[in-house]
Amino acid sequence: MKELEIGSGKFKGYYRSDKSIVFKNRPTAEWEYMACGTGRTGLAILAHDHIILQINHEGAINEQGYLVPVCRIHIEYPDDPFSTAEQYNGFTMVHDLKNAVITLTATVSDGTVTVEIRACMQTDMIRVDIMDTRINPTDMTLWVEVPWPGTCGSFFPGEFHMWHDNGKITSWHDINIASGLSDDSAFTDVLKDRCFGFSIKTEECIAWDGNHIVLDKNKKKNFSVYATACCNRELFLSLIEDKTKLSVFEQEFISRHNDYWDTFWKRMYFETDEQTMLPFLAAYDLYRYLCSFFGRKQGVSLKISNRPVKIHFSF
Repeated sequence: MKELEIGSGKFKGYYRSDKSIVFKNRPTAEWEYMACGTGRTGLAILAHDHIILQINHEGAINEQGYLVPVCRIHIEYPDDPFSTAEQYNGFTMVHDLKNAVITLTATVSDGTVTVEIRACMQTDMIRVDIMDTRINPTDMTLWVEVPWPGTCGSFFPGEFHMWHDNGKITSWHDINIASGLSDDSAFTDVLKDRCFGFSIKTEECIAWDGNHIVLDKNKKKNFSVYATACCNRELFLSLIEDKTKLSVFEQEFISRHNDYWDTFWKRMYFETDEQTMLPFLAAYDLYRYLCSFFGRKQGVSLKISNRPVKIHFSF
């Protein structure tokens, strides 16, 4: 398998000819992360301090008109194996573009902790699978950080949701006037009553304690995340409740996810064994993969050796 070094400075990534991006060292800063998404929900995976999942959504617009992060989900162990793994050169972070899965692996003296993250295009949901094969596994804590005031609730043990309601008073009028309008009385305030938030569902039916939950020493742990935004609180809660009823912890969920991406890559691809072509292969794979989350139907333009190449794909 051939590798191409990407990035500069101390922290580097590597593109591999099997359509994967690899971090061989643990990130040390917030900007050193991997990202994926569903087309509506974006996800950044940070590993500089335990494991952090930052959830973003296209509709999370507050009453000031700003697009804000939905939440940050912290995955923490008391002994932080991902930090300890550095001592054994046992940390890796791999973004498998072919199957759209990001895997973090911490190999320590008594075993391995693996975190797999998938953002499913069909259901607009995120699934996280954690496997702890250490001889002496420990409890794991999930806790949620939000940058906005909100209300929380739960439909059943193991599920936790939180939302922000923009209310009746927004900056819609001020934004309109600042844009050059002299009178916006004929316009509907699209920010008023807007509601956005998220739901987290663990496979274990354990009640959350405020914004955190402690999962026991089971070797395998799973949870899912769903984020959405809509025009009022009632619709938001209805959408959240419907999603929590979906069975996301079955193998069928992963099979559907893999089938989607298998079909996606079979539409058009190219392969090469030449090291000199690896930069072009990396550019093609990365650009097409990122554009897939935007659901574009028009062609994507690339240039190889200053010659434009028109590539067409659709969903």
